[in-house]
Amino acid sequence: MYSSDQSHPSLEGSYLTACVFYEVLFHKSVLSNTYTAGVSSINVNFLQQIAHDVVNDSLLTWNIGKYNPCSITSLNHVSSNNNITLYPNPAQNVLHTNTNYSFKIYDVLGSLCLYGDNSNAINIESLKSGVYFIELSSLDSTKKIRFVKD
Repeated sequence: MYSSDQSHPSLEGSYLTACVFYEVLFHKSVLSNTYTAGVSSINVNFLQQIAHDVVNDSLLTWNIGKYNPCSITSLNHVSSNNNITLYPNPAQNVLHTNTNYSFKIYDVLGSLCLYGDNSNAINIESLKSGVYFIELSSLDSTKKIRFVKD
């Protein structure tokens, strides 16, 4: 699975790695994926089957399914609702909202970092610099918004 320099992955090695990532991150079978990256169809089927078998044979060992980073970080889930204001963005120590929703803040890997109830000013001093997602929840709705901590 290495190129001729025995240091870098071959096209097939990179394809196999991508198949494993696909299965793990999206919790979908790679077996029906039609993307070939220029790999021959015989090798595509073989590598997809290997990735699928290895990932699904070891779900508990690797904690696959315990965390779902794509459910939080997917752009499909980021709210563009104009009724909610989140400011400043980027923020340094305090994040303000125009709502009294309870909140949960996740990092880009989907790990819960902070949570609280009914606050318009959220202290984010304890967060490291980076990109986060805040989930604002009321009784009847949930909104997810991306923000940056300076």
